[in-house]
Amino acid sequence: MKIPDALKPLVERFQVLDGKGQLWSPSSQFLGLLSSDSHHKHSIINPQGEYGSPFSPTSIQNPQGQYGGSDGMYSPFNPNCSNPPVILYQNQPVIVVTSNPNVFTNGLKRVDPYLMLAIYEELASAKLKS
Repeated sequence: MKIPDALKPLVERFQVLDGKGQLWSPSSQFLGLLSSDSHHKHSIINPQGEYGSPFSPTSIQNPQGQYGGSDGMYSPFNPNCSNPPVILYQNQPVIVVTSNPNVFTNGLKRVDPYLMLAIYEELASAKLKS
């Protein structure tokens, strides 16, 4: 897949975070590891894992949970969420994950959760092909 030039810096940043970045809710709930390893037990893209399952209460991919779906209190998919999850790298916040274009990020970059998940799915797919 050809990556648009505008997205290359973001994809490169997520490659650096792959296996190292952590997703945290402002409620101090760990929400998973940013990992393209879909079998890693803590990966946000592991559909069988606690943090990638659409049924887990601690997964952003659970549309019924407080951390997922368009109504979740801390969900990055909630367009009105004022307290979305943050990616930590080396214990420092680096990116806010949100679909709310008006959320205060305190100077941090913002990323759409669908885009973040798509990047990790694509990185996982590329690993399988190589």
